[in-house]
Amino acid sequence: MADLRSWLELLKTHGELVEIDEEVDWKFEMGCLLRRIYDIPGGGPAVLFKNIKGYRDAVGRKFFAGSFSSFRRLAMVMGLPPDSHYKDTVLKYAKGIEHPFHPVLVNDGLCKEVIRKDKEIDLLGFPVPHLHPNDGGRYMGTFQLVVTKDPETGVQNVGLYRMMVHDQTHLGTTLLYSKQHWEFHFEKWTARGKKMPIAICFGPPQITLITAVSKLDHPPDEFAYAGGIAGEPVKLVKCETIDVDVPAECEIVLEGYVDFDPSTFRPEGPFGEYMGYLSGLPGKRPVIEIHCITHRKDPILQGTLEGRCAPGASENHYSASILSSAYAYRLLKQHKIDVVGAFAPLGAAGYNKLIIAIRQQRQGEAMQAASLLWGSDASFMRFKEVIVVDEDIDVYNPAMVEFALTTRVEPSRDIKIVGGFPGLPTDPSIPPSEKDPWTGIRWSRVCIDATRPLYFPVLESWGGRRFPPVQHWPQEIENIVDNKWQKYGLGKYPLPPRWRNTY
Repeated sequence: MADLRSWLELLKTHGELVEIDEEVDWKFEMGCLLRRIYDIPGGGPAVLFKNIKGYRDAVGRKFFAGSFSSFRRLAMVMGLPPDSHYKDTVLKYAKGIEHPFHPVLVNDGLCKEVIRKDKEIDLLGFPVPHLHPNDGGRYMGTFQLVVTKDPETGVQNVGLYRMMVHDQTHLGTTLLYSKQHWEFHFEKWTARGKKMPIAICFGPPQITLITAVSKLDHPPDEFAYAGGIAGEPVKLVKCETIDVDVPAECEIVLEGYVDFDPSTFRPEGPFGEYMGYLSGLPGKRPVIEIHCITHRKDPILQGTLEGRCAPGASENHYSASILSSAYAYRLLKQHKIDVVGAFAPLGAAGYNKLIIAIRQQRQGEAMQAASLLWGSDASFMRFKEVIVVDEDIDVYNPAMVEFALTTRVEPSRDIKIVGGFPGLPTDPSIPPSEKDPWTGIRWSRVCIDATRPLYFPVLESWGGRRFPPVQHWPQEIENIVDNKWQKYGLGKYPLPPRWRNTY
């Protein structure tokens, strides 16, 4: 399983990496430049900053972002060709996590080349950026692994959560009580009257970042699922000061504890969150005290620019899009919904909206599919809007989805709004007075049934169908046109796919 530096070489080989030697300021300039790069149509390149103001002679001198801020690089990190179709990437992920590969424990790793403790610890010895002018501070944790362990079962959780630098040895974080596994761990450690051990890993084998932002069952842990996608086990090594296992080939590992005592909490935030808006008001939140740092020589700090997802998106949005789609695809298949496609648009941050295509067998299956998604354990931060179309609609083509929405939807009949669901406090559409940082908010959700009604009468003029057919030509005519494409002088244009009636 490739480490970060091998991944960088692969990106260079495919023309997917830009190395910036020009000096860039960690305060605002780096964030602004990343936004410009992310806004490049189709997803800009990954970026390695090699000359950061004030860090020429520091412990950490480099910052990497954009690892898979394009569907091309997401396919590559899963071992697929760069030009793979979105659906192929979804299916590769879905199949990989069905066959987890349990990690193996090794005696040493690249992350142990340098070990720092006590007075040698300085979080700001690494080029931590201040990304947005309105952020509450410098955020070190924007795209990294956070590893905790269940004190009862010993099963680890691997997640990804924002982390703001308070000073040389302390990080601020969020615990939203959003049914995430690290929060369950925190509650169990708190019940024992003990601080929770925590490891924070930067620049790990990149496939582990995919499963870290997934919603997966425990056991096993996310490292096992990452191994399933990669087809080989993740190598883990024990931390120096806590009973937590981390990838041996990380660039940087922070080891510390989270205190449950509210008197230790410090103000954290606000932050330009993944939905694209400043995330509410700053509040007193748990603090992580770092007791040990291990890292490679000349370590690379990895992160991303959170913030708006339009017109361009970050790696969090791209990965969330694939993972939300794969989660929905598997869930619906398990409940015998004949789903043929799922797409979580980047413009909705990869979380808030889902478009699915199904082969309808019964009236009401669109609402059944939406209800399954809304009742799932991933729904806390996903599936606010669900659009259901027929199997002849390409969910990855916005124009075809719009076609279905405007020709197969009668609003009073086909748009259903249901309220009272738990939701995410970072949603900017909910006023601050209705948000609680610990118990969250109440969301309403919408299902748009853009499938053909099954109760229309059968009409002979529609060819014995219950819904008007889309115009098409006999296959032999389409064959003639396809065969003469070059002769028409259209050779420089790709031959578009055929769209035929499937009902």
